[in-house]
Amino acid sequence: MAAQTFTIAQAPERFRFRGGDRVARTDAEGYADLEHAGVVTDGRWTGDLSGGSYDETYRIRRDDGNYFRARKIHLLRLFDDAARAASSASSGFVTAIPNTLSKRRVLS
Repeated sequence: MAAQTFTIAQAPERFRFRGGDRVARTDAEGYADLEHAGVVTDGRWTGDLSGGSYDETYRIRRDDGNYFRARKIHLLRLFDDAARAASSASSGFVTAIPNTLSKRRVLS
């Protein structure tokens, strides 16, 4: 079967990132390169619907107004402090030990 191409607007379920997501390109060590960070404006998915290899590329608008393209495997999602706080609060992680656990009775 021939390869087909979709945009984010046509098939959003095929994409890792959505329009408006803040992302950054990874550097050589795999960390976020904040000089190449911005907001996803568009994406293109190309591949065979029955499975196999595919390519997922995004168009990202930087804060200075310039655009760049990057493949999915070269992008990391960026979170602001409010999103990070909401995510950790909803995940159920305990951030402090209750006082009742820190005091132990020693039996002798």
